[in-house]
Amino acid sequence: MAINTTLLPLTATPGATTTQYVISYKAANRSQCTIEVSTSPTFTPLVHAIDPTIFANANLDGQTNAGSRAFVAGQKWIAQENVAPPSIIVGAASRPSGSKLVTVSYPNQPFVVGDNITILGMSNSAYNDPWARVEVASTNSFSYGVLTAAPAGGDASGGGIIIRADRYSLALAADTTYYYRIGGASNTCGASPATGSFTTMNIPNGNTWAEGPVRDNNGNQIVPTVPESRTATLVDPLTGALIHRLTLRADVGVGAAGWTSSYFRVCTLTTSANGFYYCWPGMGSSGTAGLYSIKSTGETHWLGLMRFNYTDSMGFHCCNATSAYFTGNSSPSSTTDANTFYAIAQTNAGNPPSKNVLISASFTGNDAVDAAAGADWSTSAATALTPDPSNTLDDKLTAFNATFIPAHFHGCSVGEVYGDFILGQCGSFDQGSPAWAWTFRISSSSVIALGPIYAAKACRWCGSHGDNVDESSKWTVFGLASTIGTQTGEWHVQLASAIGTGNTSLSVAAPAWRASTAYSNSAAAGFAIVDTNGNLQIATTTGTSGTSQPTWNTLVGGTTADGTVTWTNKGVASNAGEPFNIYAFADQGGNYWTYLQNAAGATGGGGQYNGDLFHFEDGTNECVRIVTKGSGGSWTLVTRAVNGNGLVTCGSTAQTHSIGADLRALCEPYNETQAQLTRWWDFIDDARMTDTTNTLFVRDVHSAAHGYFRGPAPHGGIFRTFSVTNSHIPFVAADFTTVIASLGLPTGHTFAGHTTDAIGITHQDYTNWDSEAASFQDSAIGSLFFVTGGGSGGYGTFSKVGGTTSIYKYTLGIVPFSYALPFAATSGGNTLQDISGPSSLLTDAGATPQSCVAVVAGECWAGSSPGDMYANLPVVDAGSSNICNNGNENTSYAGHDWCMMNTSTYGNAINQYGLLPANFLGNDPLGTPGYGAGLSRRLVQNIAGGWRLQGSAPHTVTDGSGALFESCIADPHLTINGLIAVNPYDCEVFLATIPAQPSADSIDRTDYETVAITIGAGSGGATHARVKYGYEENEPVRGTTWPPAINFYCTQYQGACYSSDQNFSLNSQPALPIGVPQRTLFYQVEYLNSSNQVVVSDPLTAVAVP
Repeated sequence: MAINTTLLPLTATPGATTTQYVISYKAANRSQCTIEVSTSPTFTPLVHAIDPTIFANANLDGQTNAGSRAFVAGQKWIAQENVAPPSIIVGAASRPSGSKLVTVSYPNQPFVVGDNITILGMSNSAYNDPWARVEVASTNSFSYGVLTAAPAGGDASGGGIIIRADRYSLALAADTTYYYRIGGASNTCGASPATGSFTTMNIPNGNTWAEGPVRDNNGNQIVPTVPESRTATLVDPLTGALIHRLTLRADVGVGAAGWTSSYFRVCTLTTSANGFYYCWPGMGSSGTAGLYSIKSTGETHWLGLMRFNYTDSMGFHCCNATSAYFTGNSSPSSTTDANTFYAIAQTNAGNPPSKNVLISASFTGNDAVDAAAGADWSTSAATALTPDPSNTLDDKLTAFNATFIPAHFHGCSVGEVYGDFILGQCGSFDQGSPAWAWTFRISSSSVIALGPIYAAKACRWCGSHGDNVDESSKWTVFGLASTIGTQTGEWHVQLASAIGTGNTSLSVAAPAWRASTAYSNSAAAGFAIVDTNGNLQIATTTGTSGTSQPTWNTLVGGTTADGTVTWTNKGVASNAGEPFNIYAFADQGGNYWTYLQNAAGATGGGGQYNGDLFHFEDGTNECVRIVTKGSGGSWTLVTRAVNGNGLVTCGSTAQTHSIGADLRALCEPYNETQAQLTRWWDFIDDARMTDTTNTLFVRDVHSAAHGYFRGPAPHGGIFRTFSVTNSHIPFVAADFTTVIASLGLPTGHTFAGHTTDAIGITHQDYTNWDSEAASFQDSAIGSLFFVTGGGSGGYGTFSKVGGTTSIYKYTLGIVPFSYALPFAATSGGNTLQDISGPSSLLTDAGATPQSCVAVVAGECWAGSSPGDMYANLPVVDAGSSNICNNGNENTSYAGHDWCMMNTSTYGNAINQYGLLPANFLGNDPLGTPGYGAGLSRRLVQNIAGGWRLQGSAPHTVTDGSGALFESCIADPHLTINGLIAVNPYDCEVFLATIPAQPSADSIDRTDYETVAITIGAGSGGATHARVKYGYEENEPVRGTTWPPAINFYCTQYQGACYSSDQNFSLNSQPALPIGVPQRTLFYQVEYLNSSNQVVVSDPLTAVAVP
């Protein structure tokens, strides 16, 4: 039962955390004191936590004693306004066909865009919503989003009640100076001191205590209301990070996709004349770049969509058929001029036939004011660096290497601009398809390097996953992809005759027609063949072939009916006997092509990456390597059953194969377990990508990973999923071929002897280095979000308790669990209400999903033992091993599983990782030294999406003042619908202030901190004392008035906590290890007599634990 603190005086030890401040003062009379706290010495505006216009009586100290008092400013919590929020009774509302947006007409309506509202009593139940968001507002109408879309033709609803329901973070901002006043201007309570100031703590490094998600009083994860204003700020309730809006829905009418990767540099390296950096997130779901100006003060402005203005020599304006916009997923800005950007435009308005033209475009507008909603940026006519008609980029690439075919590799893009170089690729189809890489020197207007990635040593038959930014004037880096499927192409040959297990020579031909076979862009056989006349046939109407081969139409463009397939003759197939793309690509003129390159034998006797590797697609999984090759389809010597070097898709035994069996060309490194898919190209010294010595075209020996590459980085130049390499400046080949990294940053960290880690589970990390102009260059900004991890090798399994309707029992896997540390019980993306505590019992078939951890036998469910975990789950649609499923970086999981897991130090947050050695933990099996969180800290947690953080690829502003990240927390239906962002326009890009690096202190935040307790003489026959303590964060019911109800819960288990020593001497000062870093501790000394009965208690005391 909560102690009635209003009957007690309160005392405090003054002090600050990042989110709270404990104020100690005296009152001269018994009147309640008013409390004012503000970042302004005028005390306007007040911080949310004590603003009485938002929360009733939040500015009163609730104490009526003369003498010592205490007040804690700020909470690590979120609360909903309760002071007469605007409420209206509406007559009707409507939705257009297929829309989730409800429009309400109401004269002088009180809501603004960004407000959250509760809708009750509408006759159409789809219009009711406990917490919706106003998306559009005018004087006499507004629109809000609901969970489901209207049927065809739209619908309407009779009226109901709509009430504003805004929620606010109650935390103070970290590293911020505040001013306080007690008793008001006239000091009605005689407070001393009556005024003062304090500064909250900077976010410390090395804190391995990991707060759980912020929950409301029903156990649901909650986030604050997100104001639709670039001048408004949010404070992360768990870390104290100050956060600004960058993008607004009004900018382009939809949300912002941010970035798909952390590899890009997305802000200019220099500032404008007004002192702004320019940054370009992707807008909507298309990734079209929008330009924003940003200062270290947090001032931001919308400058417009980055559309370039290019007109070719024939007067055609780019572009009708292709995009004329920059993309957010590139680094196109000049490194010396903030206003200049580079892109690829196309002649003939992008209509075929067209050519690629490299252009520069400049921002010419005012970067200190917002552009109009939906506007394009202010820019002048683009300048062609490679002008048409005869000096286009296509012309220059072809002149450099005559084997480059622009019609086949027309998808050219700029990946990075650095110094005098523009680096890019020209792809044949989607991401992952074969591509050429090129480098253009700006000063000489010339192509200086060009090479086919798919033909290079150790890359043959590989596609390009994309180029990465490395800020080098010598090296460029890109990732490889497997060429399998319609998006990348897939190169096949067929056996011309059957072979046995002993054959070491093969004859192959292009894929031919098969009877009763599915042909389409999703079928295993593809949609392209070579007919008996040697012509290329394309299944222009997909379906299943007939039982006998048709008579082929020999006219180019002629069609042939075949079962349900219609074939179209596309002319003579080229390069008979060479690998053939069964998912034929069409060039910009609509002409299909299937030939990429000849199959190649080995130099010498073959071996890894020496001789092309092919995989039999007949179910045998045998792989063969060409050692020597004759003309056309004659493979005169092959190595059978190749399966060394970690080839996971290749069997170890030679098999027999029938005539017509398919063989697919393999991207060899992609099929190896080591996944060494990163390639470095020295474009200065190997301009044609012909190096075979692994010195100028280098295979990175590390597995493919998320992270970054930064040539100028003084520390941590390469970051590969928490493996950090302090590379040379500039890069040298050894930086990519050295197996042992400089240091590792393990994601598993220990607090009080319990380690939370990614053992047996999957996380995705995206990390971006603090850029060149950052004041502290020895850190990286990254996200680490949980993906999945069920089964005995992960977080465990669960099963229904026999004879029950909805009671399930959890069985842990290899990942440890401790109820003493913050944990989350979740189903899909939703948190479960935790009822763990003395005498707790779940209700079978209860309507509310709940979880329970038994600490004492018999709790939670009859027959339980200590450590058992149970849940009441009304809906379960996942298998017992499909638990802890958070989707992946592209697809969210909205099912109903069950997961019990402690929160982890870096998990589901935007973090700042230190790149210098600190607090050595030991070497990994390769000998890489691992270091803990001594120079690392969690920056953003709740505002980043909390438990639902999905795929955020954060980036830093160039001076290191802020971290840019995408979050969907403005979507009010995330809690209801698990992980899916129902309203994509509520995903936006935010800017979190990165505080300066904190000064080192001697506090160990990997364990409970010691707190000095003063025990007095007691009275009433007291002979000894004990300490009762707890934290407001563990209270199942919280409020916004002071003092709080404190039950002395030191964990989420709802049982009062006492010091392990319950026999303290009177008049002593023990130091107890009970302090949770960055929380406010509440404790009370109880005095006991010789019969261990409490005879008197000291006042409740509040202590800020740093």
